[in-house]
Amino acid sequence: MKNYLATISLIILVLLSSTSMASTADSVSFLKIGDKVPDIEFKIKNYSKPTAKISDFKGKLVILDLWGVNCASCIAAIPHMEELQRKFDGKIQVIMVTKDSDEKVTKQAIHSDNVKNNRLPSVTNAKELAGLFFYASLPTHIWIDESGKVKYITNGSNANEANINNHLKGNNLNIKEKKDVKFDIDDPLLVNWYPYHKEISFYTYLAPIQKVYSKSGGTGQSKYADGTIKRISSDGSSLAGLYKLAFGLYDQVFPDSKVINESKNAKIYQVDSNKSMKEQQGYYFYDVINGIGINNDRLYKFMQNELDIMFNLKSGWEKRRVQCFVLKQKKDNNLIFSKGGAFKSDFGKGMHKVENFKWEYFLRAQRGSASLNFELIDETGILPDQLVSLSISTNWRNFHEINSSLERYGLFIEEQTRNFNCIVLKDMDKESK
Repeated sequence: MKNYLATISLIILVLLSSTSMASTADSVSFLKIGDKVPDIEFKIKNYSKPTAKISDFKGKLVILDLWGVNCASCIAAIPHMEELQRKFDGKIQVIMVTKDSDEKVTKQAIHSDNVKNNRLPSVTNAKELAGLFFYASLPTHIWIDESGKVKYITNGSNANEANINNHLKGNNLNIKEKKDVKFDIDDPLLVNWYPYHKEISFYTYLAPIQKVYSKSGGTGQSKYADGTIKRISSDGSSLAGLYKLAFGLYDQVFPDSKVINESKNAKIYQVDSNKSMKEQQGYYFYDVINGIGINNDRLYKFMQNELDIMFNLKSGWEKRRVQCFVLKQKKDNNLIFSKGGAFKSDFGKGMHKVENFKWEYFLRAQRGSASLNFELIDETGILPDQLVSLSISTNWRNFHEINSSLERYGLFIEEQTRNFNCIVLKDMDKESK
């Protein structure tokens, strides 16, 4: 079994919808449409001088054809660009620009007549000139107008007679701007795309918490207007916590004692609630984004299956006898009942003190305590709306301490085992792998 404690465990699915990207490169150093092109000097071949500047072509439309020796469509289009230069000579200037070295271009010319026979002005090893613009795919064409400003950033298909004629007549062309993105092939698709395109159809992520970094967080859930879950996210859940989310228990009090791990690797995923998340292994970041609105039952089933696959487990509901705490009351004690006054609730110095507090709210606070790892059953007979005033220990890990603080109110706790619906985790059957 893989050790999911040491490595990023899951980036399951990213389906990006087909709406357009929001932006291109985020670097402000690259030229944009409307920017004046710096008048830098660059070495050039097939030209009347060994060097040139953009200002040398003032009054003409300049098309920088950014190409590369590995771009077959760029090379195939060279004769077409030469034909455009001949037809509009004196009015436009096509310049072939590549970041590739002279050596690479010379080698390519051995295999390509288009490169070998090219007579257009050409700039090789053009890191400074080409570096003025952001592009990640080829060909990219930069149209620079007669005043030296970037007019269009586009692909090669827009370099045609009709468009050039319209431009020379002073018309604005309906040319879609070419917006490239820069990908790192070692990164997940979401990492590459999200800066440009934030609409996610469906995505899940699971990874061990990072102990070097800190952030505020917790577990959260958001829903669409119809109640369908939009997102479930946790900044630190144990394996039991993950499965509680997957079984739809996000907003319910469900102690970890009712998540029973019977797998052979159960000890690997045990966590000590007395220690922080950063002091031990076994806590995970988890994120599920349901952008396409899968209904809740299907979403939970997906999450369960996904966790089962990742941890090599088989999960499901089963009736089991497990330890619990039963809260009871002695018949002759009314000290707990409120005598009226303002509502108060205070956690401090290891005690929970309430005044004029509804009994059901008091029980809910205890059940939500991080130190209570068992089901708390109320058999006191006290009505949920009854107002109470009392102060008890918050250390549910110490059974005797809790009972000591309850004694003066005629309350006491019994440890019992009872039948409960539990989430049971078992090793996945071999035939299910």
